[in-house]
Amino acid sequence: MKAGTTHVLRNLYHGPERKFELYNSSKIRETVEASGKTLNLPDVADRISDQLHSERFTIDHIIATAPLGNRAEVNRWVKECATMFEQETL
Repeated sequence: MKAGTTHVLRNLYHGPERKFELYNSSKIRETVEASGKTLNLPDVADRISDQLHSERFTIDHIIATAPLGNRAEVNRWVKECATMFEQETL
């Protein structure tokens, strides 16, 4: 897609930034960062990831129906994601 800008999200659920060695040391990263950005999606608790992925719950559904601890974790994660995108104006 030559007409578009590419941005990459490293999903920190799968490990810290340094664990993405293959991408971090790649020519692809250099190419992406020549015009786009590499961003880090914050880690989220396993119990939330399971609900989002395996049970296909939406974030809104978890906030509306989950126990207090899960709602707090989702709200924390959503705020961290928003902060990441605000700091990294695309």
